[in-house]
Amino acid sequence: MKNLIIILITIFLTIPGFALDKQKILNDIQSVYPHFTAAEIQKKIQASPDPEDFLRSFIPYYYLTLKNNPQMAGNLISMSHEAGWCVGDAHYSNFGVIINRLGKTTFTFNDLDDAGPCPLFTDALKFFVSVKLTAPQFDFVALKNSYLLGLQGRPLPPPDEVMQMLADGERLGPVPDPKELASPTKLRRDPNGREFTQAEKSAVQGALAQAYSNKVTLTDGYSSFHTGGGSHGLQIFKTLVKSNATGYAQIVELKRQVNPGIFPLALAPIPATRERIQNTLLMEQGQDFNGYYGVQNILNNSYLLQAKWLGNIKVSPKELNQVQLYNIALYEFYVLGQIHRKSASPNYIALLTAAPPQDWEQAALTIGAYFKDVFKTVK
Repeated sequence: MKNLIIILITIFLTIPGFALDKQKILNDIQSVYPHFTAAEIQKKIQASPDPEDFLRSFIPYYYLTLKNNPQMAGNLISMSHEAGWCVGDAHYSNFGVIINRLGKTTFTFNDLDDAGPCPLFTDALKFFVSVKLTAPQFDFVALKNSYLLGLQGRPLPPPDEVMQMLADGERLGPVPDPKELASPTKLRRDPNGREFTQAEKSAVQGALAQAYSNKVTLTDGYSSFHTGGGSHGLQIFKTLVKSNATGYAQIVELKRQVNPGIFPLALAPIPATRERIQNTLLMEQGQDFNGYYGVQNILNNSYLLQAKWLGNIKVSPKELNQVQLYNIALYEFYVLGQIHRKSASPNYIALLTAAPPQDWEQAALTIGAYFKDVFKTVK
């Protein structure tokens, strides 16, 4: 009887034009974005051009939706108590090449903001939903099998597209993007930027000094905010620093941190920001992550510090044809499995192995249809 109810609810939710209450949706979104005003949330909504972008922009709303409507996951609900360390916002562009402290390139997840302890299947499912919204023709059997290979610790050679990215990252190296520089000592301002207040400049200087043990000097900087994606609307401080030892310049971004996207479904206490980011770096990049990462308190808010390097290359779906994107997506699911393997229980791997790919595709279809209707409703 329970399975019949789940099937009926699933079918109902996938009917095009499913009626939703706009005000309730906005109230739910506001509940997971206490740091934003209603007007700021509206700006964030308007910045999303399509349902998949909306899904990526409102990460905690995805996890809240699953918390309030677990039946949307269909048969995958059997994995709901299997916790691990989730990346939080799995989609094509949050994978790419990262340069480590040894100067070597690795292809991994490149986003730290939304990670934390949650049901691992919801993390993988979010990526499946993203794929269903953008490329429903992709082979879900192959995608699920790639994820499983990573979970099991079995090998999967990177496709040519990933190998080229790795080579490009190593060639370009850990240097600033010249397009972001107006001169060797001046950052190019973006349209949303403004100059530091005196209080901000002093606080940023202190944060840089503490994070890097006074080994760098602030050369230039300004305040702005992120546009697009899950970080849309969050304040950032863009800085240009100079190494006191070598004289080399680096661009360091300081991005405000709020509750990670997974927080509505967290199955364990979420660690303090510094510890959470440290654990995420270990999960996603291993012991050799570069020394520019850090977390500092600035004017009563936590900020993530990270170098912006030309050789750190994100996957850009708009620059790829469908064959290239599919090849990369297969490997991204494998990498996600490798990351999850570090915290997954044997029971989760067993349940995942037994779950038919059709269960993942049906859950992705249900949630994707729901987010399409949510997008129409709030726009």
